[in-house]
Amino acid sequence: VVLSGATSFLSGGNPIMMLSMGGASLLTAGFSVSSYLTNKKETKRTNEERETTYRQYMLQKKSELNKLQQKQKEALAYMNPSIDDLAVMAKEYHARIYERMSRNEDFLNIRVGTGEIISSFKTNYQPAEEDDLSKEAEEQLVWPYKQLDEAPIVVPLKDQTLGLAGPSAVLRTAVQTILFQLSVLHSYRDVEFITLVPEADYQKEWSAWRWLPHTKIRHLNLRGIVHHAQSRDMVLNSFYQMLTKRRQQVKDAGHETVVFRPHYIFSILDESWLSGHGLIEFLAEAMSLYGVTVIWGKEALNMLPETTTTLIEY
Repeated sequence: VVLSGATSFLSGGNPIMMLSMGGASLLTAGFSVSSYLTNKKETKRTNEERETTYRQYMLQKKSELNKLQQKQKEALAYMNPSIDDLAVMAKEYHARIYERMSRNEDFLNIRVGTGEIISSFKTNYQPAEEDDLSKEAEEQLVWPYKQLDEAPIVVPLKDQTLGLAGPSAVLRTAVQTILFQLSVLHSYRDVEFITLVPEADYQKEWSAWRWLPHTKIRHLNLRGIVHHAQSRDMVLNSFYQMLTKRRQQVKDAGHETVVFRPHYIFSILDESWLSGHGLIEFLAEAMSLYGVTVIWGKEALNMLPETTTTLIEY
């Protein structure tokens, strides 16, 4: 309009020139509005298509990641059966009984419950643009799959000293659960149990366990449940002599690793049986060197010995 007025002034007010320039201005303005509306529609269509593509991509990838998580859960559950599954296996005398050998990586692994663990796979998302859609994709496809929920929690016992803290009844159940797992999946030729229990608990809670083949110390022809003075003297004295021999073998081997068989699970629910016994000196060491895993049961965490490497509080 200003341009038309200026042109009119310069042309001496020629009406034809004024109409011509005014029409050109209106035509230019019309093209600008039309182009703006067209671009706006195109931008809207492009954004809608991008959002649709993102949604489809997220649905597809989410489905793939869910399948990966499910496969990992199934694999972990198979390799680390629940107590109920182990009970069925034992009842049916399943082919998997005693399947774990001393050379296997999962030898002496136990399941202590379920919880959150790190996923076996990694998700990596690098968006081309930083906007709400890309942030949403990252929130849905990356963070939820870094961990696996309700997965078996596995603790390796082979090179550990396990410390359990809690009420006595809970500790008893915990130790029996551990021993049951080990007895189903490991042969009595590879693993033997020595368990120190309160004398008052033996008849009701532990007497049936004496028939478990893993509680028999074969080279001594003794049952490994210490529950009174006589069993204390017979079992612990013989165990002390055996450990003394193994310690000497380790010294003689120098830097070479000595693998002992059977591996002993030495569970202590009543420490009073150790009072004044020479085994105390061994318990101050890393017993795994001699093919022994020690399981301590105490009422509180601060009562567990310093040699404990893994703690579980109930």
